[in-house]
Amino acid sequence: RIGDAFDRMEAAARKAHVQANARRKREGKDPLPFVPPFSIGQQEMGREYARLVERCEAAGVKCSSLETVGGGGGDADAREAAIIHDLQRLRLLRRRVGDGLAREVRRHRPSATGGKRTAIRISCLVDAVCLGDMSLDDVFSKYGWGKVDAKMRGELRSALCGALDRMRGFDLARPQHAA
Repeated sequence: RIGDAFDRMEAAARKAHVQANARRKREGKDPLPFVPPFSIGQQEMGREYARLVERCEAAGVKCSSLETVGGGGGDADAREAAIIHDLQRLRLLRRRVGDGLAREVRRHRPSATGGKRTAIRISCLVDAVCLGDMSLDDVFSKYGWGKVDAKMRGELRSALCGALDRMRGFDLARPQHAA
């Protein structure tokens, strides 16, 4: 398997962790254990979502055209049933993600930030990472966020983790407000 965005982000986090532990050791402090940025379940959900979107696109239908899949005979019925199942699953996952904001623009001074920033929707974040194979820094760049600090990166990662958990069926009670 070739590494995807999740693998690259984990490798970057592991590298930063090694450097932080080396600094802690020089300061006479105990090293901290490595905590990956995403759980195995979250990574697998992101990869499953990417495979599901790829299957639906390869079938030649969009989520909005579920009703247009025509009938046939024999094996075609099984194929159509599988396509319909995939489309229903994809709709469910997208509904669970929601369309709220992962990162909104608050105080914005283009002269200070270097350009036009736009809000990052949770659904766009999930698609950018899972389908577009983008890291969190790539997502920030795409939406015009120039200087990104660890706090901002952590907030975006937290929003992505929450979306992936909701896709898995966890934390569905918390409403996702659409912007």
